[in-house]
Amino acid sequence: MRLLMLRAFVSGLALLTFGCGAAPPPPARAPHSDTNPPPAVETPVAPPAATDAAWGAPPASCGEPVAKAPAKLQTCTRETSERLLANALRKDGAARDAELWALESCSLFPTGVVRALRAERAAPECRDALVGDYTPPASTRSDVKDALLGLTIAARLRRLVRSPPVLPPPHDRARVDAFVKGTLAKWIQGQAAAVFELSNQGAALSGYGKGIVAVEAGMADMRFVEVARSAPLPDDIRGDDELTEAYYATLDQALEPRKARGRDAALVGLRLLSDVGVLHDERVARARKMLSTLYAGRRIDALDALLLPGPVEPEGAQPWDEALAEVLPTFYVSLLVPDADVTRPGMMRSLLHRGLPAFVRLRLDAAKPEADTRRLYARHLFEMGRTYWRAEDFAHAGQVAAGLSGAEPELLVALADVLKHGPKDAAAMMLQGPHLPAELTQVAPLDGLGKRSPSLAGFAAFAAGVLLETAPPANAPRKYWQDVAARYASAEKKLPPELRGRATERRTAAEATAQAVK
Repeated sequence: MRLLMLRAFVSGLALLTFGCGAAPPPPARAPHSDTNPPPAVETPVAPPAATDAAWGAPPASCGEPVAKAPAKLQTCTRETSERLLANALRKDGAARDAELWALESCSLFPTGVVRALRAERAAPECRDALVGDYTPPASTRSDVKDALLGLTIAARLRRLVRSPPVLPPPHDRARVDAFVKGTLAKWIQGQAAAVFELSNQGAALSGYGKGIVAVEAGMADMRFVEVARSAPLPDDIRGDDELTEAYYATLDQALEPRKARGRDAALVGLRLLSDVGVLHDERVARARKMLSTLYAGRRIDALDALLLPGPVEPEGAQPWDEALAEVLPTFYVSLLVPDADVTRPGMMRSLLHRGLPAFVRLRLDAAKPEADTRRLYARHLFEMGRTYWRAEDFAHAGQVAAGLSGAEPELLVALADVLKHGPKDAAAMMLQGPHLPAELTQVAPLDGLGKRSPSLAGFAAFAAGVLLETAPPANAPRKYWQDVAARYASAEKKLPPELRGRATERRTAAEATAQAVK
C-alpha cells in the first residue's frame, strides 16, 4: 500500500512537468542520421498560452547596453571598418557595445549583422535586450533575420525553468501535497507553456537561428527533470531509505518522456550547428555537458579524453583579416570575410578558434593547399568528429592527413581508421542503445602506430585504452578490463611527463573495474 501511494505521488509530480493535465507529451523524434533532413521535434498537446511575463524581462544584471547613442563611424572603408570590428569584438561591456553600435552605420557590413554580433557578445540571458526592439529592414538577408530572431528566442528560453518556488520545512505529507499541487504546479505549467510557445516560434526558423533555439529548448526541457528531482519529499518518505530509493527510481522512469524530448531537441540543435561548421561555442559545450550528465552510459563527450600532440603556434602580428576571422562566430564568417584566402595557414589558424563554415571546407577540398594548411584542416575535421560524433568527419580527417609528415597527422590517420566505423553522428550514438559498434574496439591501427613510431607510442596506447573503455562489449570479462589497464600503464611510461597523470588516473579506474568483475 505504501508503494502504491508513493507511485501515485510520483505520477502526479511527473505529470506536472509536462505542462498539461491529461497525459505526458509523446517523445520527440530523434534526428535522422541518413541523407534525409532531421525532422522537426514533435510537440506535446498545447498547454495554456504563455505571456511575456512567463519568461520575464532581461535581468537587471544585463544593464543598459550603452549609456548613449554613439557617434556614427567617420570612415567606412573595408580595411578600416573590419579592423575596428575585430578590435571591438575583443573588448567587454559597454565599451565593446558602443563601438559595435557605431559600426552598425557602416554600409559595407550586411544589414543586421553587426546588431546580431552585439547580441552574440552579450550575456546569453541578455541577448533579446539588444535584438528585441530591432526591426530588420526589408533588405536584410533571410538567414540573418533568422539569426536575430533565434538569438531573441534563445535568450528567453535561457531564462526559463530556473529558480522554482521552495517550500520551507516542515515537510509533512499534507503540506508537500498542497505545495506540489498548488504553488509548484502553477509555476511549472506557466514555464511549460512558455517553453512550448518559444519552441514553436523557433521551429519556423532555419539554419543557425533554428539550431540555437533548438539547443536552448532542449536544455529548458531537461531542466524540468532537475526541478522535479529537487521537489520536496514528505518526511515519511525521506525518513525511509527503501521508500526514498523507490521514489527516485519511479520518478526517473516517469520523467523519461520529458527527458527524451529535451535530449532530442538538443540533438536537432547540435545537428544544425554542426552543419554550419560551429566547433567552439558555449551553447554546444553546455548541451554536451547536460546530455552527458543525464545519459552517463552514452556520453557524448567520451572522446574528449583522447590526447593529441599540441600544434605549434607561430609568433608575430596578424593581418587584419585574420584578426577578424579569429573572433567571429562561425556563422558570421561567410557574411563578413567571404573572400578570405582560406588556403593560407594563418587564416586557417584564425578560423579554427571557432570553426570552419561549410564554404571554407568546400574551397579547401577543391584546392590543393600547402602541407601546413592541410595539417590544420585535418585537425579541424577530427575535432568536429569528436565534438559531434560524426563518422564522416573522422574519415575525411584521415584522408586529408594521409601522406603528411609529422606526429599529429600520423596519429590522426590511425585514429580515423578506427573512428570512421563508429556512429554516423551524435543522434545515432545517443539513441542506438547502451553499446557502441564493436568496430570501435578494433584498435589494431593504433597498436601498429605505437610499434612503428616510438614518439607516438604513448599517445597510441592511451587512445586505444580510451576507445576500448568507451565501447566495451556487454558483460565484458575481467581480462578485457585488464587489457585496458595495461594499455594505460604503457601510456604512463611513454607519454610526455605532463600527460602521464591522466594515464595513471584511467589505469587505476580500469584496474578497479577489473577487480569488480566476477
